[in-house]
Amino acid sequence: MAGLIDLHIVKFHGLCSLENSEMPALIMERLEMTVDDFLVNTYYIPLSVKLSILIDTCSGLQYLHNKMTPIVHGELTAKNLLSSSLTAKITDFGYSRLIQDKVISRSRGALVYLPSKEEENGPAVDVFSFGCLSLYVLNQVRNVCYKSMKFQLPLISN
Repeated sequence: MAGLIDLHIVKFHGLCSLENSEMPALIMERLEMTVDDFLVNTYYIPLSVKLSILIDTCSGLQYLHNKMTPIVHGELTAKNLLSSSLTAKITDFGYSRLIQDKVISRSRGALVYLPSKEEENGPAVDVFSFGCLSLYVLNQVRNVCYKSMKFQLPLISN
């Protein structure tokens, strides 16, 4: 994380040790809230703000996927996007993988936001998750991205 420097990636400042813990604590940029909290707690969000969140997320993903050794986030959800002054930033790289042999473990991550095909690897995993995230951000309806969706949502609710 220390080498990830982009406007749409949460800044990593370092590690510290806590008294009663064997695990170090991450010191990262402090942001106001998750995008999920913003979507849940705000009744009306203008389309321009929703699109700004999605554009910021795309920019962060483009940065990760275009690194010399690409990085797949693996759990792109509204809870893993932080916001400050209406700028979305990607965080929580716990399930991230470096793409070395084009094989990524799919044993973890938010299942609602993962493609149904086991063979989906690489940046395609994040692209699928971004599609699910887009539906959530645009419609402010959670978990609309299922492989057997029996109803259709309007593309944009505003």
